[in-house]
Amino acid sequence: MATSSYKRLHENERDTPYPQAEHKLFLNPSPLLVPVAAKKSDYLQFALSQDKGFPENNTMISKPSPWCMFNPHQVLAAGNWYWRYRSVSKSGEKEEWSETFCFTVTEDIPQFATPSFDVLLRNIPAGYPRLFCFLDDGLDRARIHVANHPEYSQLLDRADRGLNANYNFVNAPYTKGGEMGLLCNFMHQAYLLTEDEVYADKMIEFVRLLLEDTPDKQLLKNDFYSGNLILLFSHTYDVCYDRLCPAERLQIEEVLMEIAKGHHSVQDTGREENHIFDNHFWQCGFREMLQLGLLLYDKNPKAKEMLEYCYELWTARAPASGFNRDGIWHNGTGYFDANIKTLYYVPSLFTHLTKVDFLQHPWYQNVGKALVYAWPPKTMSAGFGDGNERSPEPPRIRTAFAD
Repeated sequence: MATSSYKRLHENERDTPYPQAEHKLFLNPSPLLVPVAAKKSDYLQFALSQDKGFPENNTMISKPSPWCMFNPHQVLAAGNWYWRYRSVSKSGEKEEWSETFCFTVTEDIPQFATPSFDVLLRNIPAGYPRLFCFLDDGLDRARIHVANHPEYSQLLDRADRGLNANYNFVNAPYTKGGEMGLLCNFMHQAYLLTEDEVYADKMIEFVRLLLEDTPDKQLLKNDFYSGNLILLFSHTYDVCYDRLCPAERLQIEEVLMEIAKGHHSVQDTGREENHIFDNHFWQCGFREMLQLGLLLYDKNPKAKEMLEYCYELWTARAPASGFNRDGIWHNGTGYFDANIKTLYYVPSLFTHLTKVDFLQHPWYQNVGKALVYAWPPKTMSAGFGDGNERSPEPPRIRTAFAD
């Protein structure tokens, strides 16, 4: 009986650079990824060329950056490619280049190249709101007919939960911050579609209650709680910007960046570009970090860095880990639903801001078939994952994603 020397199919966190000669690429262009241990100083810099001598006139050299990845942002010609990396300090001191790695690009590899980050950056709306700018062209039309939509009453019912909530007599408002964030989500949706100021008023009421208190550092250790707080502060800041005084806006900016220290400011660690799949981060943490960067990139240099990191990370490792073209959600039917909001929001935003269709990625081109294969008509779901066995039919968010 044949035996294999392999101890695992894939390390949980990358410990070898990618790609190398033995790798069959999933996409053209491929990201360049190096393990965290390879970073010996503040930054990493990459060199990529079809000439292993790396001539100056025929080599892509990345800017030094804190993360362990580089995206060429252009389709690579067929043939052999060579790459290397080096560590660079904040003061500009350069380590020696690493060994040279080689990989081969063949004609049969699917092509999908994203624009460079500066393209996205220059198309961000100057003012607010901006988090859902990709909806701007359709909102006016939607508002004309929204009251006739079969789900309109359900929309209002959910938003009314927020309107009816009263936290004015809670001694420690941050203990209810997670609840406020969830209710804010419902009211934000209703406000976008109806423009009824009662929803904005209530969102501001929640925020002002928290601004009178201090964030509880113990509560901030929970990533879902922190995400709900980010939603509450960021979405209210976005749609109520002109109704908040300058001091309140500044305080919200400071609170948001403080929350981000715990779970959403990961661009210096190298973890997410190298982890095989960090579930909670990709479900919601990534989207929250992206929205925080989008909201404050022109107010805070760290937020701008977060925005760029998210764009580069999505290009390198998304959707569905980045090593996946089939449209299937590898950790199950149940968990697919937990990721849908991010899987829809991010390509919608990036497509709008770059004018390049992010749904042309091979994974998105196959996900329609995958949805049917994983949940055949008139059956229970065929996949696995927490909670999937409790749903006799696809939930609302799944059918919305199918639309």
